Amino acid sequence: MKWILAGLIAVLFSGGCSVVEETVRRNDDRYARPGAMDSPLTGIYKTFQFNLLDKYRVTHQWLESGCSYRGVEQKDATPGKRSYFYIGRDIFEENGKTWLRFEGRTPFDFDRYVRSVKQQVPIYAPATQEEVKASEKAMRERIERSRKTGRMESAPPDSTGRKPIRYEEKEFGFQAVCGESWWVTSHLLNARLYKRDLATWRSMLTESNPKGRWSEHRVGANVWLAQETAEQDFGPRPLNGVGGPFQTWLLPIGDTGYTIALHLGASRESLQYPDAHARFQAAFRHLIESVKIEPIRQ
Repeated sequence: MKWILAGLIAVLFSGGCSVVEETVRRNDDRYARPGAMDSPLTGIYKTFQFNLLDKYRVTHQWLESGCSYRGVEQKDATPGKRSYFYIGRDIFEENGKTWLRFEGRTPFDFDRYVRSVKQQVPIYAPATQEEVKASEKAMRERIERSRKTGRMESAPPDSTGRKPIRYEEKEFGFQAVCGESWWVTSHLLNARLYKRDLATWRSMLTESNPKGRWSEHRVGANVWLAQETAEQDFGPRPLNGVGGPFQTWLLPIGDTGYTIALHLGASRESLQYPDAHARFQAAFRHLIESVKIEPIRQ
């Protein structure tokens, strides 16, 4: 995974559009070789496990980066070998909020991952071509700073001086507990743990993505509700981002009111990399199959 990310970052910082396009073409040729992406998307998964509300034990795998459960890697039985198995902090509720439990310490406020607040935000007219180019340049600069500092940097609010054409109610919070993104192929993967039932999920996702089709899938002991967008309905790469609606799979966690959501995002640009696109779908299926929910015996 790291060499893929390094290659994609190198693409971003090549000077000039023609250079970028040529570099992308060369990378596309390299990815198209049979087996070229086998190594990054196999054998690199970490396993995360946590207890939810002292009722259920949840286990799932993720890619090479970490998740937000404040997990501690367990020791492997073989000296000098890593286990890649992380036990996260217990997740519990108290006073209408959700927390991570730390014995003998103040609990960690986990609310922003599972709940949200609504605010009125400005909506602007579509960006001009010049504004799009400036936005992409700013993104490249943020990624470069993040590469040097090791800290992700969020996009700043609109600073062009444009006036909003209206205001809309938006939801904030509901951060992903795990996330990955790939700029060149415009793919993203994330995992979310929300206090939200399936009916609410379905209503909101249908409103935001009316082209998505709903279906149920049994995978092992789990019955998932999935919204999937056909490739011919993919939209363009979003401004200041990657991916877009492709596959979102939802799984309730017993009677807790919480759901796990796994999302694979893609855009029209993703279809320019058919081998990579297929590999990301295979990795996403692996993540779906890794989810295990077990009642905790009292």
